[in-house]
Amino acid sequence: SGTGKSKLTLRKVENLLSTSKMNDVVLLGLLTQLTEGRFYLEDPTGSVPCDLSAAAFSAGLYCEGCFVLAYGKFRDGTLKIEEMGFPPPELAASSRAFYGSVNCWGGPSKTLLKHSRNLAELEKANPDHSLVFVSDCWLDSVEVMEKLKQLLKGYDDFPPVAIVLMGPFGKQQDNVYGLKSRFQMLGEVLSSCEKLKAQTDLVLVPSCDDPAAANILPRPPIPNAIAGELVKRFPRTILATNPCRLQYCTQQIVVCRADLVTKLCRNTIHFPKQGHLEEHFARTLISQGTLAPLHPIAFPTHWSYDAALSLYPLPDLVVIGDPCQAFQTTEQECTVMNVGSFPKSKFTFKVYYPSNRTVEDSQIPDEVE
Repeated sequence: SGTGKSKLTLRKVENLLSTSKMNDVVLLGLLTQLTEGRFYLEDPTGSVPCDLSAAAFSAGLYCEGCFVLAYGKFRDGTLKIEEMGFPPPELAASSRAFYGSVNCWGGPSKTLLKHSRNLAELEKANPDHSLVFVSDCWLDSVEVMEKLKQLLKGYDDFPPVAIVLMGPFGKQQDNVYGLKSRFQMLGEVLSSCEKLKAQTDLVLVPSCDDPAAANILPRPPIPNAIAGELVKRFPRTILATNPCRLQYCTQQIVVCRADLVTKLCRNTIHFPKQGHLEEHFARTLISQGTLAPLHPIAFPTHWSYDAALSLYPLPDLVVIGDPCQAFQTTEQECTVMNVGSFPKSKFTFKVYYPSNRTVEDSQIPDEVE
């Protein structure tokens, strides 16, 4: 960003530690607190203490556990950082060039469906095809259940490709088996929707508060023992993991039910003064290439299943279910949206139209007495 920095060299930590002073240091490393209240940058060759007191931050939410590019000078064993930014993001097309036609997304196909001409034509030919996203579907709340019923009955006339319901599926989580009868009630509502039964997939994405899993991502689906009655009544139900990946024609969609926006804001070491929160949030996820750019204490993840949280190559749409303010924004040709909370936002939800990649805000109207 400054002048005269055209010939900067990326250094390793071991280069710094072998000298007492160095100017114009550029370091790519993991931001960590190895000792309480003291930040370090860590790379495969070692770790160096940092002084962030005079650092200028570029856009984004910088948390412990993020990879950062830092520019500054090294003096007496400490890197005095002047500027800090994220590693440059990469467009999906550039990342995919390395994979060829190999399916790097998942699903039964041997080849990557992104390049399928038939699917691309099908996508363009159906501009009215949509995917509906609803978060915080409290099935044990009478009001929420009533509004969900309205939503499902309303869509029975114009069935979408899929309706994605995100948890938690109970406002109170004290009785696990109480949820069983709630899912049965949802099944009874759906079994009377003939067009939905024929044309729409119902995807259930659980939150960490839903039964039968610990507070750690990725988490397994809602167990069949609890949602079985719903599956019986509505056979097109998919009990998905959290996060999960969806493929519609050529489009790749990641859905994650987690309080991610809240967590990044709470854990950032520098809260941006300018710009919109959604842009900072999207930029952070996309530059980091993961749904969890946080310390494992702030955002527990299974290390052996970390690949499930990866956003590399970038998908077409990232759907987050955080109860905070809903939004949508586009960064590096990837749309990032937060669905918000259905009950807490006067029953709003999001609808995505894949053919022109637009997101619409929708709301269940209040009953007119």
